[in-house]
Amino acid sequence: MVKCFVHLAYSNGCCSSFVKFLMEKEVETCQLSSLLFRGDSLASAVFSYYSRMVACHYLFKVLARTIQELDFVSKEAQKQTKQANTSLFAVQLEVDPGRLSNEEREDFDIDINAASLVLTCQKVYSAIAKNIDSIPIELKDLLSFVSQLVEKKFAAPDATRVAVSNLFFLRFLCPTIVCPSICGILPEPPDKNLQRQLMLICKVIQAIASGTIPGTRESYLDTITPWVAKTIPKMQALLSKLHAGRASQGREIQIPEPVRINNLVWILNRIKDPAKYSSLHKLLSECEDLSELLIALEAIQTAYSKKTRQKVPKDRKA
Repeated sequence: MVKCFVHLAYSNGCCSSFVKFLMEKEVETCQLSSLLFRGDSLASAVFSYYSRMVACHYLFKVLARTIQELDFVSKEAQKQTKQANTSLFAVQLEVDPGRLSNEEREDFDIDINAASLVLTCQKVYSAIAKNIDSIPIELKDLLSFVSQLVEKKFAAPDATRVAVSNLFFLRFLCPTIVCPSICGILPEPPDKNLQRQLMLICKVIQAIASGTIPGTRESYLDTITPWVAKTIPKMQALLSKLHAGRASQGREIQIPEPVRINNLVWILNRIKDPAKYSSLHKLLSECEDLSELLIALEAIQTAYSKKTRQKVPKDRKA
């Protein structure tokens, strides 16, 4: 359903305005700045999908190499025999002995694993910091817009930082770390071992972004507390750069006409298939103007089909 809403707005060149409208309503209805964009609201869901759509190349630039290397190492480690446990392919990030079997605990070295986890998280943080200027203007514009809304409503000094952190990390970056297949960094969901490693990285990065020491909630992360405490001030300075400047007024992505028509036809096909998209169809069926919407989309599809047939070259006679 969220995808359809975003594609519909995107196809009509008003996606940025649509997302900003939802962001504004979210800020207006939120009573505590610490809860901004933390719930599963429509605004949060739309922002997550839209941000991945406009900043997919940024996600690849920041995360792809580290995650793909971890995937390779994880698969190679499974091929190693017990005699090869000291090889480089036996790298582990697990720091919670409670998640290990008795056999795995025999080779468990928390110091080595903690060092590997810190090194990997440092790589991710460094990639984020180095590519801060590569964030697409559409995403920066939204973060700046939200920061201005939050500054006007909440008196808390860290309210803006919390809102930007929740949007950029909780709703945009961290979901991609945990599930890299959603934007194509991996061709398929990660295996169990890699999934756990990505979850640990996500926990640490999210803790740094929110300015909290992870060990206070999950004691097994106490071993990396010194690095986290040292990195938090750097992350806060980074967050300030994310929303620096003023939001643009009415800036929209220029959508080529063929792309706009294709997206409208894509939406029509999903609206007309209630069996496959039952939740969307149920929602739209409650709208009084649904019949008019279908008529308009079908007219677009008919015009598009005629235009496509006209472009097909006729066979020339010899």
